[in-house]
Amino acid sequence: MDTFETVYYFLLGEMEDGYALDWVENAFSPGSECDRAYRRIEAARQRLSARLGTEDDADVEEILSVQLDIQKALCQKIFAYGQFQGK
Repeated sequence: MDTFETVYYFLLGEMEDGYALDWVENAFSPGSECDRAYRRIEAARQRLSARLGTEDDADVEEILSVQLDIQKALCQKIFAYGQFQGK
């Protein structure tokens, strides 16, 4: 795993504590801005699923998946720009 992925997955709270980087915070820690936003997304997804009468709607899941792809691509660019500026 390269440095970007290590930082990115720790930032998302998806890395085990043993891999923690002291200079990267878990952006999804309980009560954080990202945690609150994610809870809003999940609540909206549940309401939409209830209206559609389904547990998981393929289109909703696709929207969420693509949004995560966009997020990662943007984070990669920002990380690369930060490395460039730091040199």
